[in-house]
This record gives sequence, C-alpha cells and structure tokens, in this order.
Amino acid sequence: MVIFAIIYHLALIHRSVSQSCKHHRSVYGFALVDHEYKSFTADRLATCYSACNTQLTCQSFNYDLVNKICQFNNDTKYFRANYYKEKATSVYADNPDSEVPWRMLNLNRVCFGAKDDGFGKFHIGVGGTILAFKLVHVSGSVSCKYGVFTKWGCNPSESYIQTVLTNSSDVIIVPESQRTPYTLNGYHSDSQEIVFPVLTNPMVLASGQELRLWYGEDLADDSESNNGGTTCADVYAKYK
Repeated sequence: MVIFAIIYHLALIHRSVSQSCKHHRSVYGFALVDHEYKSFTADRLATCYSACNTQLTCQSFNYDLVNKICQFNNDTKYFRANYYKEKATSVYADNPDSEVPWRMLNLNRVCFGAKDDGFGKFHIGVGGTILAFKLVHVSGSVSCKYGVFTKWGCNPSESYIQTVLTNSSDVIIVPESQRTPYTLNGYHSDSQEIVFPVLTNPMVLASGQELRLWYGEDLADDSESNNGGTTCADVYAKYK
C-alpha cells in the first residue's frame, strides 16, 4: 500500500512537471550523471529551471522529485550520451538560453608536421551544425627555416599564420579566405590559441567525419624543403 502511494504521488508530480515545463524539453526518469557543478535544495521543478535559466554556464539540470535537489550540469545529454542514465525520481532538462560553449572535436591531440604531407587527422565525435572553430596549442613547434620555430607559422610572433583546417579532400575550411599564410586580428604565429571568426555560413559535420590540420606550405607543396618540426593542438568548435 505504501509503495502504491509513493508511485501515485510521483505520477501526480510527473503530471505537474509535464504541464509546467512542457516547453523546457524536460524528460522524466533520466539524469545526466558526473557532470554536476552545483547543487541546492529547490522547492519545485520550476524553481530549478528558473535558476538554471539565469546562469549562462548551466547547460542542463537534473531535478530530484523526491529529495527536491536541483543539480546544474556543465554539459548536455546530446554531447554526453554515455552519461545520460535512467533515474526513476529525476527530471532532466536542457537550458535553451545557456551560452554556446567551445567543444573539443578531437579525442586525442592532433599533431602535424611542416613538410612531406605531414598533416594531422582526426574524426568528429559528435556531428552537428558548426558556427566557429578555434585551435589551442598543446605542445611542439614547426619551422619554415632552419633553427627558427613557432607554434603556427614561420617567424616568431609575426602576424602571418600558416596553420589551416581542411576536410579529408584537403579543401581549406578555415580560414575562409582559403589562403596561406593569412592574418587574424589579435593573433600571431606564437599565440596560445587561434580563434577563427564565426563562419559566414554554418557548416554541417557528420559524426565520424575526418578533418585535418595542415601547415600551409606543406599543403601547397611550396618551399617546404627546409621546413621541420611537429606541433600538436586541440580543435574546438561552437555548435548551433
């Protein structure tokens, strides 16, 4: 009898949840685990949703209907499907007003050289519509002349950059000018990261699709005989 009462009570809560948050993409009976960065007591689901909605860093939330605990998550079920688990007393919902985070596309660092088709390739983990890309230096350096090394270019801290992102057919994706070397306001050959401008037209990438990092002279087979070195980076994107 007690068990029946509990189930009946949860059913009533579920109905209330569905009615009050039907536009909030809430899912009853699931939670995103191991991605909580903040938790607190909230008297009802709507309170939890409103609190998450005001935090740009809150990507999604879990709400425990029995214990009335609200948990803010730093990711979503779409990008962390392996952590999206059944939990009988929980409600999960995305925050549609959260900031668009940078998400790493590669599983392992992408390393590339400066000659002899030394590109680095990787495969997209989660497909989707991409708004922008950025590269973050991890280790190493490359050279276009003996004894002179940089993270992305030819001469130390100069405005010209040689590193490009291409598809598997070696068509340059960024920079959109499809030229090397190129310049980007605020960045140089030794910047820790390179953030490319928002794409003119968002790009749709499929899960498992291959992308490549190239050194410009190597891609063009131009003046690469005295090039050298290897640099490693992580590739990030903003999804629509």
